[in-house]
Amino acid sequence: MITSPIRQTAIAFAGRRIDAQQAKAVRFPPENIVAVREALKTLLVRLAPRLLVTSAACGSDLLVLDVATELRIETVKIVLPLAPEVFRRTSVTDRPNAPLWGGLYDRSIAAAREGSNLVLLGRGEGDPAAYAAASEAILDEAAGAARKISPLPELVAVIAWEGASRGADDLTDAFRKLALEKGFRVEEVSTLRRA
Repeated sequence: MITSPIRQTAIAFAGRRIDAQQAKAVRFPPENIVAVREALKTLLVRLAPRLLVTSAACGSDLLVLDVATELRIETVKIVLPLAPEVFRRTSVTDRPNAPLWGGLYDRSIAAAREGSNLVLLGRGEGDPAAYAAASEAILDEAAGAARKISPLPELVAVIAWEGASRGADDLTDAFRKLALEKGFRVEEVSTLRRA
């Protein structure tokens, strides 16, 4: 009897940052943090991934990293387009509740460094393509690492957002489209859910 290998799940993750203080459009309001974290946890428990690849911006990225730590996901890789201290200043502590996000970021980066799972793209702070490059790298890192753990990996892109593109410059929507092009199955978590 021939048995087929167990499909191992790898997740590439991207999502909304927490809304700025005076945000004109509501995409991820701070009052939804607990509900979104719980939704991410439920999804990760269901998917049971061996691998998670994401960035580490305030909001959904750091929440999924926190959940991954709690669930002890085997491999968690972080992709940063900028130097860690620059990314922290420009994409983590620049929004409401900076101490929360800064603490989660520092712990996540330390854990990734310790496990040799921090991928630095070395882009400059003013590089307009830096974040798009990070999105592509997240998907490529997930696919490449997944093929090392399983000959038939299940590639899942998880998107945490409000479900609507904000236009041509929407990096979350671009990530979703690129994931589909690269053969990932896409699952979504709403950032508008309330506890």
